[in-house]
Amino acid sequence: MTGVVMGFTIQRMRIVSLVPSWTETLIEADAHVIGRTRFCIHPATDVKTIPALGGTKDLDLGKLQILRPDLLVLDQEENLPWMKEQSPVPVHVSHITSIGTMGYELRALADVLRGQDGEEGLRKMGARWDRVNEAPNLDWDFENIPGQKSLIQKQKTEYQHVIYVIWKNPWMTVAKHTFIGSVLMKLGLEVKLLDFSQKYPAFELEKCDLKNTFFLFSSEPFPFHKQLPALKELGLDGAVVDGEPYSWFGIRSLLFLEKALGLKI
Repeated sequence: MTGVVMGFTIQRMRIVSLVPSWTETLIEADAHVIGRTRFCIHPATDVKTIPALGGTKDLDLGKLQILRPDLLVLDQEENLPWMKEQSPVPVHVSHITSIGTMGYELRALADVLRGQDGEEGLRKMGARWDRVNEAPNLDWDFENIPGQKSLIQKQKTEYQHVIYVIWKNPWMTVAKHTFIGSVLMKLGLEVKLLDFSQKYPAFELEKCDLKNTFFLFSSEPFPFHKQLPALKELGLDGAVVDGEPYSWFGIRSLLFLEKALGLKI
């Protein structure tokens, strides 16, 4: 899409994003996104008119060449190395590891978009993330769990441990040194989360201290919100939470945390 300013033709930077979080965030920032993955579902009204080029782990290079974007946006943990190596267009790769990295990563992407639509919006979001990062951690309240979709069972008012569950067969959780882990700590769970060396370790349910553990089952990437009867049969204390605001590191988790922390925009 082009425009004319004082006789000069201005070309908007055409962006393909293979990261659902970035796709939503770039659109919110008013960047010109022309390609996405099939998992980029937000914002729904906008993405339905944007062609999909595959998923986060697969990319149709033929479609990418046809679209002829100016920039391909990837993330180190969500996408695969060959996507950068074989890309026929310039690539920007982010590496989101915590709330604390968000301000830097947003400004880094804004630098790539310098003078283009989306730059100002990304910089403003970066400043908002800095404020979230600097805000004191909350005190976790089992009576008011942020993002709760369904309560499975809660037999106590307080628990010693909390395990955030992202997968089944095998059961998998997250370590503190992940973006999700940093969100959980900001919400007040730092002392209740177990320490793991791996970012997304498998664990054995039967080895957990079930009497003193509350489980948060994420609605993604495993659809635990569709497994309520099976979860209740396990007899565990826990709840199903909306996994998107806990794991989508852009505008979605920013709005979620700003609301939880009581920060005004």
